[in-house]
Amino acid sequence: LNIEHKAQTWAWMAIVVVIGSAGIAGALAWYITRSVTQPLDSAVKIANAVAQGDLTQHIEIRSQDEIGALLQALQTMRMTLQDLIRQLKDAAAEIATGSTEIAKGNLDLSHRTEQQAANLQETAASMEQLSSTVRQSTEASQEANDLASQASQVAAKGATVMQEVVQNMDDI
Repeated sequence: LNIEHKAQTWAWMAIVVVIGSAGIAGALAWYITRSVTQPLDSAVKIANAVAQGDLTQHIEIRSQDEIGALLQALQTMRMTLQDLIRQLKDAAAEIATGSTEIAKGNLDLSHRTEQQAANLQETAASMEQLSSTVRQSTEASQEANDLASQASQVAAKGATVMQEVVQNMDDI
């Protein structure tokens, strides 16, 4: 009886130790699983938020292990993406400013070109008038030259006639 009782006690103690060990092992497994899955869930949520364009997520790094390294890499990626987007916005603003200035310059150039074209048309019209005036002057000069030639011929005939008259007078 005594041995039986001791054996039974040892059996119960073994059962309690096994159940206690299983409980402790289960609690440790739960704790270890939770300590790995919670940071991984957090990393997945942050990665999904970044993938959807939300770069405002705060990333809290609590450990120096592999999960901490993953969260640190996500933090670096988020900050790099924010800087890249800021640079793209700045570049787009500079391009918009440059485009506006180019458009303004093109408008000014177009206005000056139109002004030059109008000035050229006025110059062409003035040249046409000048050409017409020169042509008229040439015609008038030609007529004056013809009249002078005719007057010279008349004067020469008049001189001949006068000489004849003087000769006739002398003869008389």
